[in-house]
Formats: sequence, structure tokens, C-alpha cells
Amino acid sequence: MNLDPTRLAEFVARRFSLDPAELTPSTPLFSSGLLDSFHLLELISHLEEQAGIRISPGEISLENLDSLERILRFVDGKVRP
Repeated sequence: MNLDPTRLAEFVARRFSLDPAELTPSTPLFSSGLLDSFHLLELISHLEEQAGIRISPGEISLENLDSLERILRFVDGKVRP
């Protein structure tokens, strides 16, 4: 199952108390300090549940999870290998 970009943005903004107007697809989430390691655990759990995937520790990186567009690309690659 693919993640819907709009629903992902809404989840991140609502769950982590971010201003949706300031959250673009390329907004750095972790490298900018908007989110921290506690948020990361919750985000990973959400992604696994919504997309029906498993994320291994080796896949947890800024390259894969630092923005909405990176998250969507990463999840899409897991869903469609």
C-alpha cells in the first residue's frame, strides 16, 4: 500500500504539533531539529502500519526519513522493490 502524501503531511503536522503552512515536501524534519528521536520511533511505527512494511535499523537514516518527499520515496521503494 502506498502512502498518500497529503495524509502523511497531515499526520506529521498534527501529531508532532508542526505548522502545516510551514511543512513542505522538502522541509528537513530531523536535521533541522523539528523532530527528535522520540518522534522518529512514532513516525516509523506509523509508516510500518500504514504502508504494511517493516523498517530495519539499517534503513533508518536522514537520507530515507528527513523530509516528507524522502519518506514517500523510501516507502515507495519498499512497497515496489
